[in-house]
Amino acid sequence: MNEETEKGKNVFASVPAAIWLLSPAIMAMRIAEVFYVPILPLYVKALDAAAPLFLVGLVTGIHRLSLAFTQPLAGGWSDRTGRRKPFLIGTVIAAAASFLGGAAFGTADLVLYRIFSGIGFGMLTLAAMAFITDITSPHNRATAMGIFSASTLAGAAIGPLPGGAIAEAFSPRLLGYRATFYFSGGLMILVGFYAYFLIKERARNPGGMAGKTAEKVPIREVLKNKDIAMASLSTFLWGISYGALLFMTIPLLGEKLSFTPTKIGWVISAFGWGHVVGAFVFGPLSDKFGKRKPFGLISVLGSGILVILFAFSENLWWMVAINALFGFISGPCCNIFPAMMSELNPAAPATSIGAQRFGEQFGIFLGPVVGGLLIPAMGYQGAIVIYGAIMIVGSIVFQLGVAEPDFASGFPGPFPCK
Repeated sequence: MNEETEKGKNVFASVPAAIWLLSPAIMAMRIAEVFYVPILPLYVKALDAAAPLFLVGLVTGIHRLSLAFTQPLAGGWSDRTGRRKPFLIGTVIAAAASFLGGAAFGTADLVLYRIFSGIGFGMLTLAAMAFITDITSPHNRATAMGIFSASTLAGAAIGPLPGGAIAEAFSPRLLGYRATFYFSGGLMILVGFYAYFLIKERARNPGGMAGKTAEKVPIREVLKNKDIAMASLSTFLWGISYGALLFMTIPLLGEKLSFTPTKIGWVISAFGWGHVVGAFVFGPLSDKFGKRKPFGLISVLGSGILVILFAFSENLWWMVAINALFGFISGPCCNIFPAMMSELNPAAPATSIGAQRFGEQFGIFLGPVVGGLLIPAMGYQGAIVIYGAIMIVGSIVFQLGVAEPDFASGFPGPFPCK
C-alpha cells in the first residue's frame, strides 16, 4: 500500500490486524497485574501485623519504581535482540513473581517479588510497544498506540473487581489473599504465551526500515537527543503531579470530606475511563493531521489547568467530572508521546520510548512523596494548585524543547544516534 492510499484510509481501518488481536491479550495481562491491588495492603498486614504504613507503602509502590528503571534498559535490549524474546522472558518473570508473592513468608521477600514483578512487566510492555512501532507507520502509529494503551487502562479498571472476588471466595482470609496472586500468575502465563505467538520479528536497520538488525544504542546516547530528553522531563513533571493527586491526595481528601471508599473510587476511576476515551480520540486525530507536538502540548498543559480547577471544589460530582476531563485531555501521554519518541529516533525506537516511560513512571512513583510533603505545609487546596503548576511547567519544557517529527519523510531528518 503506498503512502497516499494509507493516508486516505480511515485510521482505524489501517491499523494492522495483529494489533487488534494483541490488545485484548494485553488487557488481560493488565487485569492479572492488578488482581491484588485491592488486597495488597491487607496482605502485607496479614503477613506482618506490626508493619508500619511506610512499609505498606513501599510494598505498594516498589513495583512501579522497578518498572520505571527497567523500561529504558528493556527498550535497548529489545532494539538489539528483537521483540519476542524480551516479551516471553518478561512474561515468565512477572508470572513467577506473582506465584512467589502468593507464597511469601513475610514483607521482606514480598518486596523482592514486587521488584521482580516490575522488571517483568517493564520488559513485556516495552517489547509490545516496540512491536507496534515496527508494524505501523507515522500515519497510523498514534492510533495503534491508543488502542494498546486503552486496553491497558481498561484492564486496570476491570482487574480489581475479580481480584477482590477471588480473595473473598477463600477462607481463611490469608488463603484468599494468596489465591489472588496464584490466579494472577496463571492468567499471565496463559495470555502471555498467546500474545507471544502474535509478535513476529521484523528485521530492522538503524533507519527503521527492513534490513539488518539494529546496532546497540546506549541509553545515554539516546538522551543526547534534546527532543527525547525534554519530552522525558516533561512527562516526569506530569507524572509527579498525577501520582500525587490520584494516589495520595484524593484518598486523603476524600476521607477528610467523609466520602465512603466507594465514592473515592468513583473519583479515581473517572480518570481512567476518561483516559481510555482520550486515547481513542487523540491518536486518530494526530495521525489524520500528521502532527504530534500540538496534541502533546494540549495534554500536559490542559492537565495542569484542570488539576488547578480540581482544587476549588469539594463537591463529589464536580471532582468526578474534573477528574474524567483530566483523564481525557491527558490521553496523548499514553499514545502520542510513545509514537513521537519512536519517530524522533527511529535508530532506537524502543530505547527512546523506554526513556520517556522512565520519566513518566519515576515521576508517578515520586508523586505521593511530593504530596506527603506539600499537603502538611500548604493544605489540600494549596498542594493541588502546586500540582497543576508543575504540569504547566512541564508543558513549557515540552513546547520549548521538543521538535515536531518530520511526517513528510515518515521519519525525522537528522538521526542523532549513529
